[in-house]
Amino acid sequence: MVEIHHREHPLRATIIDNKFFDIKEIKEPTGKISELDKKIFIFYNINDKGWTEWMTKIFWKMFSSSIDAKKRLAELEKIKQ
Repeated sequence: MVEIHHREHPLRATIIDNKFFDIKEIKEPTGKISELDKKIFIFYNINDKGWTEWMTKIFWKMFSSSIDAKKRLAELEKIKQ
């Protein structure tokens, strides 16, 4: 069984096992001269059991307080009509 929930957040991580996860950070162009002029992606690989446990707790906290995908889609359909 797969549960899909909706929640807007900046966190982009993949928890691989109980001691490893990776994070993707996206940097958008600033539009200022001599600063970032194109979108870049930064990837972090974290191999630490303590940090992975913390990240797992954050995920489950966010997941449990998010909106079920079916309910979210139904609400969007109401707005669309």
